Amino acid sequence: MAMERYHDPEAEEADVKRHDPGVTTQWGASHLAEYLEGVPFPQERHGLWHYASQRGAPEAVLRLIRELPDTRYDNLRQVLRKATRVTD
Repeated sequence: MAMERYHDPEAEEADVKRHDPGVTTQWGASHLAEYLEGVPFPQERHGLWHYASQRGAPEAVLRLIRELPDTRYDNLRQVLRKATRVTD
């Protein structure tokens, strides 16, 4: 019987911050969605950063937002689509 491996999201965030290897597409999109949940749209990049910052987003997520194109976003889907291009 195979044992399931325990997943610790806080340890994963700490590892990303400590080693700063750049955010992977999967990590970035999932964490970005988590910290932008409930943000009112439309929203500019600086508004997304402020919202995520107020929700306690880690530096890796805030950096990803800073690297997004400086434009207006009409929904979370647009943000995530641009974010995956930033991290590729």
